[in-house]
Order: sequence, then C-alpha cells, then structure tokens
Amino acid sequence: MADVYNSLGGILYDLKRYKEALGYLEKSFDIKKELGLTQTESAALSYNNMGYAYRKIGDKKKAFELYRKAAELRKSLFGENSLPYADSCFAIGSLFMDSSKNDSAEKLLRKSLKLYITHRGEVSNRTADCYGNLGILYSSIQDYKSAIEFHTKALTIRKKMYGELHLDVAGGYRNIGNTYSRSGDYSKALEMLFKAVEIQIAIQGENAISLISTYNNLGATYDSMQDYLNAIDYYQKALVICEANFGENSYTTAECLNNLAVTYLSMNDNQKALDCLQKVLSCWQKQYHPTHKRIGLCCINIGCALYKLGRKAESHDSFQKAYDILKSLGEDDENVLLCRKYLGYF
Repeated sequence: MADVYNSLGGILYDLKRYKEALGYLEKSFDIKKELGLTQTESAALSYNNMGYAYRKIGDKKKAFELYRKAAELRKSLFGENSLPYADSCFAIGSLFMDSSKNDSAEKLLRKSLKLYITHRGEVSNRTADCYGNLGILYSSIQDYKSAIEFHTKALTIRKKMYGELHLDVAGGYRNIGNTYSRSGDYSKALEMLFKAVEIQIAIQGENAISLISTYNNLGATYDSMQDYLNAIDYYQKALVICEANFGENSYTTAECLNNLAVTYLSMNDNQKALDCLQKVLSCWQKQYHPTHKRIGLCCINIGCALYKLGRKAESHDSFQKAYDILKSLGEDDENVLLCRKYLGYF
C-alpha cells in the first residue's frame, strides 16, 4: 500500500496537482513509519518526494527540512560519495536555486554532478539534469555564455542517448532557446524553439502536451520583441492544449492564462487581462501556499488592471494584499518596492 500511495502521488505530481500528490506521498510515508522503515533508503526517498511537492506549492522551508532529512539519512546509510547522497545534493541545490542562493546552489549542483559522473558516467540522464540546472542558474545571474555552454552539454548528452527525435532533446533545444531569448538574441531563440516544436509534433502530433511549454516560450519571446499579436497567438495555442488535456481549472491552464494576461496588460487591453487574472488567482490560491510569490505577483497584476480601469479602491486592496504576501522577501526586493510605489499613488 505504501508503494501504491507513492505511485499515485507521483502520477498526481506529474499532472501538476501538487497538493493532492502530497496527500498520497504523506500516506505512503505514514505506512513506512508504522512498519519501522524510517531508517531506510525507502524513507529517504519519501522525504525527497514530499520535499519536491512542498517545493512546488511554495513552502520552501518545509521542502528544505525534508530534503535535509533525506540527505542526513543517506549520508549515514551510504556515505558522502554515494549516488543516493548525490540525489539529495541535487534536490537541495535546485531548491537553493529557486531561492536565489546562487553560491550554495552552484556548490551543491557541482558536487552532485561530480558524483553522477563518477557513478554513472558523462552520458547519463542525471548528468544532463545537472548541466541543465547549472545552465538555468547561470542564466538567472545573466551569465548567458556559461548558461548556453551548460545547456549545450546537456543537449549533447541527450542526443547521444536518444538521437535527435526525442522529447528530452526537444527540451534541450527549448532551454537553449529560452537562454537566447533572455539574452536578447531573439532570432537564435526562435530558431531553437521552432526546432523543439518540430520534434514534439513529429513524436506526439499537433496537440502534444509537450508543446504547451514550448508555445509559452515562443509567446514570451515574441512578447519581449513587443510582437504582441504573435505572442497572443502562441499563448492561445498553449491554452487550447491545456484546456483539452487538463481542464479549465488546472494549474497548467492557469499558467497559460497568466501569460495571456501579462501580454494583454502590455497592450492596454485591461478588461481581458483582468478576466484572465481573476481565474489565475482563484486557481493558484487552491494550488499554492498562501504566501507563495506567484500569488503576490498575480495580485500586483490585478491591481494594475483595476487601476487602469479606474477601479481605484479595489486596486489599492490588491496592491496591499500583494505587499503583505511579498514583504517576507525583504524591503529591497524589486516586487516589494513596486508594491510600495503603487500604494503611494493612493
């Protein structure tokens, strides 16, 4: 039963139904606890899986606590140079990356990379995952040259493992495309992203779930180019696939609606933006921890749309709610400063 609950948790996690996933993962661990298995790799795996779910709903403190328990248990069972300990280093490093603790993140990701190469060799999924996360990390600090080098290493590994026609290879092209987009090289970004689309359609067809992320990335690239009509076109393509596969109230659909809303705000189509954002907020309040950054950012965007529509009192309340959620990031955080700036208008 513990294994069944764990598998159900994994399926729901893949469907991005993180709170439901967490419930089953906790049931799985409770059974292991009753069976006296708390000092085993099976328990460490449960700690890690629950940590991933807490990370996704935005409770990073709880996620770190669970990752740390897994790491300590694995260290005692297998030692610091083991493959299970590498998995814990990777998990904690990825969490630090989310929290902008870049030095700590890089240290742990490089440690896990070294262990993965030692145990599995250069050509392995986990090695490619580490290179990919290092690429994301360097992109976040605007070292785009290093980011592309790491993403290219990851893509090279995927190609050696699977050939050109594989979804992980498409994901590699997408990561490189996103990095070029962030660096402002939009023509190269579009080239990489359309390569990803070509592979995904060849494997899964025109309505492939894998296309959702790539279409959203294309939308974001066109948005950065201020080509809003193309941006909306690709965001809507992503939305159609989301609604067909996950329904109107899913986490993934809410992400597509949020992307559309931000573009509508850029176009000053404020009522359409507000309609999308209200659906997004309703979904994310069910999916995330109440103080999740995404809820705060959504409240900022709602405040902007309401202000432009002349609904000043509601706008003030939305900015205040955003500030109350985001202030834990520190008064120097750019989004906190933005909230204070908007609140100063009233």
